[in-house]
Amino acid sequence: MVASYMKLHVGEKIKVSVDSINSQGDGVARFGEERFVFFVPGALPGEEVEGIVRILKRHYGVMELTDVLTPCVNRVIPKCSWYGLCGGCSLQHADYAMQLEIKKRIVFDAFMKTVGKEHLDKIQDCVPSPKKWCYRNKASFPVKRGKKNLNVGFYMKGSHRIIPINSCCILEEGIDYIYRRLLENLSYLGIEGYDEKKGTGILRHLVLRRTARGDKAVILVLRNFGKKEERSLRSFMQRVSEMLGKDISFYVNVNPHKGNRIFGERTIAIKGKEGLSESICGKTLFFGPTSFFQVNRDIAELLFQEVKNALEISGADHVTELYCGVGAITVTYGKNVKSVTAVESWPESVLFLRKNIELNKLNNVRVLEGDVEEFAPDALFGEDKVVLLDPPRSGCAKGVLEGIIERRPKAVIYVSCNPATLARDVSILMNGGYELSFVKPFDMFPMTAHVECVTLMSKVKK
Repeated sequence: MVASYMKLHVGEKIKVSVDSINSQGDGVARFGEERFVFFVPGALPGEEVEGIVRILKRHYGVMELTDVLTPCVNRVIPKCSWYGLCGGCSLQHADYAMQLEIKKRIVFDAFMKTVGKEHLDKIQDCVPSPKKWCYRNKASFPVKRGKKNLNVGFYMKGSHRIIPINSCCILEEGIDYIYRRLLENLSYLGIEGYDEKKGTGILRHLVLRRTARGDKAVILVLRNFGKKEERSLRSFMQRVSEMLGKDISFYVNVNPHKGNRIFGERTIAIKGKEGLSESICGKTLFFGPTSFFQVNRDIAELLFQEVKNALEISGADHVTELYCGVGAITVTYGKNVKSVTAVESWPESVLFLRKNIELNKLNNVRVLEGDVEEFAPDALFGEDKVVLLDPPRSGCAKGVLEGIIERRPKAVIYVSCNPATLARDVSILMNGGYELSFVKPFDMFPMTAHVECVTLMSKVKK
């Protein structure tokens, strides 16, 4: 007998019932007696929908939603005009209560798959963001060469095709205003847009940042930067500054490499301040134009406080903090412990990390510059220490986890922006002698399927 899904073909319209949602924010439906999996962007659990089969693989398919036959009670009208085209948001069609439930479920599913169902009761409810809209203090807009003008906007989901936009409702209003004014004047820039396939052209990205303290920055990421580009840029800056005010800073970041990484290693301050300043958890912090800093300041304060609470629960006196960036978390707890060893690899972040330690009068912090895995475990870990991790989306390096297991610090606090790699690393640490105390999700990115977590693990006594 031929399986029902094998009779389907691309372009066919079918009806399915959606029973869950995946980590990308897509509805998950089952088709036929074989329960063949279809992913349906824009669909919510509990809905019956109709759509067109766009991708058909051996183990799954993808549908384009055309009609919601039985809508979920939590369905709402998306606020953004480009929703469904732009790849930035994936949950604007769900009300905020459901978004929080979805994010808890994403963490739940990741731990169910990797860690095991017996530990799922340790996953707490997702902490809501104080701001649901206008929360992002940073935005990166890819730029490409167009036939007549520069193409600027956000990538379509799953592609490098740019969807031109002229406003974004999750950006802080100040950044959105800057972006709209820059778009009006880009024709005066006189710098050619980048061609990703050929590796030609100059302007690759337009990055905007704004702090609650009022610092504003425009970073132009260029493939190269010579006298011709500098002349064009200065004329452009003068025009834009007259519209946006004299206090805006301009930087050039040079990235000559092919690939998806936005920033290169070299940054030049063209006009304005050397760095930006922010106030968080009652502390003043400085960071560079290309340094990592949390994009949602209000929820970041709540997350940092949770890290501080976890350190108190673990009885931390000596902390090893890995992937520490400019020290945003470090300065919030630094005076509550006897010593901190802070490790960071990005040179600009290390520069501002040292500045923030000095500014906040933390005499108990030792800074190590370089990749975390380069340092010998016995220089970082010990049974009297607590390890604080805040790695990129790819998670911890294998050698770091092995070093923790070997040296057996008394607790591990793990801050993660990727539930899948968090669950993977937690499983490794549990197999190495640690038990899970709690996982607390935070909605750092409303209207998207991304979620941040704080996790506490304690050493199992021999």
